[in-house]
Amino acid sequence: MVMGPGPGLQLVNPDPTTARDSLLFLGLPVIYAWGLFWYGVQAAVVVTASLTIWKSRED
Repeated sequence: MVMGPGPGLQLVNPDPTTARDSLLFLGLPVIYAWGLFWYGVQAAVVVTASLTIWKSRED
């Protein structure tokens, strides 16, 4: 959760001289692609934890 908004904030206010095409990733604005990527990372962490750590103990 630290990396999601952290460096991604640099993408919100790009250098005004930056070319417009460099602000797109696969047709999406870079900031949206960054957010979707970290959403996927966080979802993978939750799924991994639910399958490995959060198992119910049957005593």
